[in-house]
Order: sequence, then C-alpha cells, then structure tokens
Amino acid sequence: MLLKRLVSAIFVMAFIFSLIGCQKLETAMSVGAGSKTKFLCSNVFISGRTPESVLKEEACNATRDIGILGRMGDVLTKCEVNRFDKCVTCKMLWIKRKAIYRDHIGATLLYGNTDSQILNSENIVKTQIITDLTPLPPGQESMPWPAGDVINKSIPPEVDLQQIELALDKAFEEPNPKNPKRTHGIVIIYDGQILAERYAEGRGYFINTPHYGWSMTKSVTSALIGILVKQNKLDIYKPAPIRQWNSPKDPRHSITTDQLLRMSSGLEFNENYDSPISDVNNMLFGNWRDMVVYAANKPLKAKPDTRWQYSTGTSTILGGIIRGCFDLPQRYQSFARRELFDKIGMRSAIIEFDQNGNLGSGSYMWATPRDWARFGLLCLQDGLWEGERILPEGWMKYATTPTTTDPESHYGAQFWLNKSRKYYPALPEDLFECRGKDIQRITVIPSRKLVVVRFGYTPNDTGWNHEAFVTKILNAILM
Repeated sequence: MLLKRLVSAIFVMAFIFSLIGCQKLETAMSVGAGSKTKFLCSNVFISGRTPESVLKEEACNATRDIGILGRMGDVLTKCEVNRFDKCVTCKMLWIKRKAIYRDHIGATLLYGNTDSQILNSENIVKTQIITDLTPLPPGQESMPWPAGDVINKSIPPEVDLQQIELALDKAFEEPNPKNPKRTHGIVIIYDGQILAERYAEGRGYFINTPHYGWSMTKSVTSALIGILVKQNKLDIYKPAPIRQWNSPKDPRHSITTDQLLRMSSGLEFNENYDSPISDVNNMLFGNWRDMVVYAANKPLKAKPDTRWQYSTGTSTILGGIIRGCFDLPQRYQSFARRELFDKIGMRSAIIEFDQNGNLGSGSYMWATPRDWARFGLLCLQDGLWEGERILPEGWMKYATTPTTTDPESHYGAQFWLNKSRKYYPALPEDLFECRGKDIQRITVIPSRKLVVVRFGYTPNDTGWNHEAFVTKILNAILM
C-alpha cells in the first residue's frame, strides 16, 4: 500500500513539474518540508508534546493545507527529532529543512536545502548573542490572579455556572468525527476573574501547555507598537521607517505605520494558504533568512490607503519597524518580554524569531490559554494593568476603530471587529477579537466585561460555531 502511494505521489510530482517547472516545484517542496519542520519543532520543544501526536494531528495537516504537493507530505517527508540537540530535520526527497530550538526564543527555521547550507546557517544562528529572556518575577504560582495563578473561587450571583459547565461539555464533545472540533483549551473571564476553564487533558493539552496563536500574534504586535508610541519612539502617522522605502522616489515611501497596522498599505501580498508557492507560505516556511526583507520588497498593488487587504506580510514588516526603534539587538529581543509579558504575568509567552533575528510578528507567538487570556484582559481594560498604564491611553479605541478602506468595517489596527455584525449578528457590536488560523480566538466584549479564549485545531470552519458558544456564555450571565 505504501509503495503504491509513493509511486502515485511521484507521478503527481512529475505532473506538477510539467505544469510549474523546476524552480517553482523546488519552492513548493521547500515550503512543504519547511512547514512540517518548523511546526514539529515548535510543538515538541515549546508545548512539550510528543512528535507522534503532532505528526498525527497538526503537522500532517499543516502540509496538507498547502495544496496537492502538501497532501503528499505524509508520504514523501521523513522527519527526525533530536531531543539532545533540540532540533528537528525533515526531508522531502532531495529537499532538506532544519529547525533549532532555543530557550525563550522558540524554534527557528534555518535557511538552506542542503547539508552545507544548513550547517552554515546553524553556525550563524548559534553565534548570535541572546540576552537573558527569563520571565520575571518568579513565584507567580503563589500570587492571586491576574498577576498570578491563584484563582478566586467565588462566583458572582448573576452567573449561572451550571450553564457555563454545560457549554464547556458541548465544546469538548466530538459528535461528528468527520468534521471534528478538536477543542484544546478554553478560559472564560468575567469582571476580571476566571469563571471557568477546561483543557483536553486526555489528548495531551493541560493548563500549562503553550498554544500557537497564528494570526492572534498580529494583535499582540499592535500592542507592542502602542507601547513604542507611548515611549515616544514611533509616530505611526509618519512614513514607515523601512530601509527599502527610504528614497522619496520610491512609490512605497509614503506608506505609514498606521496603514500597515490597518492592512491598507497597498502592498502586493498573496495570502492564499492553499498554495505552496503563495507569499504567505513562502515567507513563513520557504528558504529565506529574513522574513521582513521578503515582505518589504513587495511592490505596490494599489495607492496607499485606498484598498484593504489582509496580509501577514504587512504584520511582519511591523516587526521590522519595532526592531528599528532599538540601537542594540538585545534590547529588541527583550522588548516584548520586559515591556509587555512580564508586566501582565505572561510567563509562558514566546514570539519566535527568524534566522536574521526578526520577531515573527504576524504568526509566531505561543502562550498558555491563561496567558492569552491575560492579554485579552489587558485589552478589555484599555491597556491598564493593576494601576499601571501599559498601552497609551486610547490605544484600544484606536485599534478597534474600523479601517475606512475596509468595506465591511470588520478590521481595525490588527484586531477583528463586530461593528457591522456580519460574522456575529447575535453578539454585541462592541466585540473585538484576536483571531488565528484553525479557530484560535480571544473574544473581548467590553460591555459585558467578558473575555472568552478558545484554542483548538479546527481546520474546517464548520467544525466550531464560535458565535453559538459565546452566546451560551452570555446567556449564563444575567444582566
């Protein structure tokens, strides 16, 4: 059976080769092998999961998500996990990819498709000077929520906890194996306190298991930009400080950081997740040293501030802008940790770096559901945390104001909105969200003092009805 599948795969590859040519085929293979390598390395060494569970569920489907070549990944790609050196190597026929893990940095996908290229990249990465990113302060396990992990068990009288527990029961049920929910973890915060939480412990997901955020990372990037604005290090309404756009003659010179935050820069970027050679897959998993350079080199497709287009590339460029605000790489490395995560108790949070030391500001953040919930609570509180102003006053109002070029009024500055109530007609219009691939969600409803965090692996959108779940939670809180 395996031989038959392999022969079929080779025939399909020959067909693809005849259609797209050698260079595009090699790019597609590099992306396919790279996605599995990176995802496997992050899950094993950040989340502490077994390689077998990752390959069985997410990593196998990660390659299958990127077209017909990706769907052959489980047959053609062989992976090796080295726990001693904390690295993962995957090979798809003649294409080899490697990712290495570093404490508090996460997994870094190396440039190179051959042994010599990979060895050179690994030597470069291992000689990089990394500052101390140990989370501070210690002793969080004995401190009360939200700074710590000791939960107030008292339930407000207006809350029907039984109804919430029933909603959680349904959230973890799998009535249709052909269209699974695969819910991994849920945290519900009301009026600043954790009302309920649950995890798929039988499948290896626990209270301290970090989860990938995918594009929820974009919302955290917005907060980091806000902190720089508060520190007077950045003016978001001036031309974005990008080296490739320095010349006034460059048509991209006038693009502002505000326009990048709002996905209205006009830059070309193909966000098609189903194509192995699309910009988003190539930038994240292809054979590149620097994701910021990849995205910033894209040409204009429309005049800035005339067209809205969702783009992980523009969020990646924001990471480059953050980097440009620091004179030393160590200060850039520690910025998110010291100025955001430590201040609100997000001890598990990691934003991974690319080979050239850029934050994966569009997709590469990991944290436990409780830590993601802390970020949602910070946003609910307009950037205030236990009396300290983390974000500039009014930043969340800015971030949740609809972008004028977005015809559906459903996007602000790296946050999704419900102003038009198109996606969630049954939920309040002041709702805003951090959203990630496979239905990762931080749903914030200020008018109801509610934060709902949901994590899982649900590649089919019909597998999870988030509006229905949040509605059940709202109905259980009498107002």
